[in-house]
Amino acid sequence: MNSIEFRIPSLSDYEEVKSIWEDEETMADVGGIVSVDEVGYRKWYESMFVSGKDKNCYYLIFVENACTGEVSFHRFDPEKKTAELNIKVKYEFRGLGISRKALDHILSVFFDEWNGLEMFDTLWKENRNGIEVLKKYGFKEAGTDKDGNTVLKYFKY
Repeated sequence: MNSIEFRIPSLSDYEEVKSIWEDEETMADVGGIVSVDEVGYRKWYESMFVSGKDKNCYYLIFVENACTGEVSFHRFDPEKKTAELNIKVKYEFRGLGISRKALDHILSVFFDEWNGLEMFDTLWKENRNGIEVLKKYGFKEAGTDKDGNTVLKYFKY
């Protein structure tokens, strides 16, 4: 794999985000597609980068100028210094090491720039691939939520 780039999206990146969220194969492991029109994208963008800029951090992932996915964290708690991970690599780009590089990037931002202490992710219990990717990276199982979904955590130390 050649160069990988992490870009904070602009309002003009609607089609890139839509290409991730509305792809059935990519979204199958997380419960299905999320349809978004331009108005919905603008609302999401506002909540992510304007009103929520102190709680959220989001990047589109590009390899050789092709959008290959997204990586982010949400709901940063400044007292507990925790946040919830989100990572989606488009189905056709899986198995190329993109997830590892995306995790390296987002965890570096979280721990070094936001001074976070604990990143967690709650994965749909049927998302075996996602659970295994995070465990292989070093996330530890921390139990289940009320719906039986797997909770994984990654600590700075």
